[in-house]
Amino acid sequence: LNRGILPSQIDYATWTTNPTVHARDDDTLGESIEPLADILATAQAKAHGLDLVIGPLTLGMRFNPNATSPEARMAEAPPDQRQHTVLAASWLLGTIAGFVDATVKELIVFEVAGPKGLIQPDGSLSPSGHLVSRLAPFAGCKAETVTWAHEPRARGLLVHAPEGRVLALTQARAAPASLAMPEGQWAAPEHLGFAGFTAGPQQAGGMIDVDGFGVVWVAEAS
Repeated sequence: LNRGILPSQIDYATWTTNPTVHARDDDTLGESIEPLADILATAQAKAHGLDLVIGPLTLGMRFNPNATSPEARMAEAPPDQRQHTVLAASWLLGTIAGFVDATVKELIVFEVAGPKGLIQPDGSLSPSGHLVSRLAPFAGCKAETVTWAHEPRARGLLVHAPEGRVLALTQARAAPASLAMPEGQWAAPEHLGFAGFTAGPQQAGGMIDVDGFGVVWVAEAS
């Protein structure tokens, strides 16, 4: 997409994305959410006036485009061992928040099931699966990205739902963060773990603590 010329008379522009092209360590994974606004601006400039469809979002390359034979280029890449961890959910949330824009009509996230999917081989939801199941009912609601100047890899996805606002936050680096909440009355936070979201204590002072590569869900108090 970045190097080529789009064909004429197309209905939308689409591309896939993954964070492990140049390196595979955890920090590189988190770092990849920082340039998403620039990537989106580049796509909008090349596909002026077109809707954008992004995905599938995957942790690893789906195949190796640099392989030296057609067979090797078509071979499926092995799954990333972090697929079913909270770290993967942190990257996913940061990426979703980074692509919130009126031109983005669809995001395709991971595979449905299996070693590269939202559902684990035993049928249970992965942490990313729990995150997506929380977000899915809000499809079509207004959403916006929340950022914090002092934490360049902290991202919030603020959804304006009919029953009240919800905020999903992550800190996509291996260091905890204390983040200011948007104005309003908020209920106690829920923290994402391997088995799903669990309630934590109510925090005071309009701040919320997020673990390194953690994911927190907060709903507006009724």
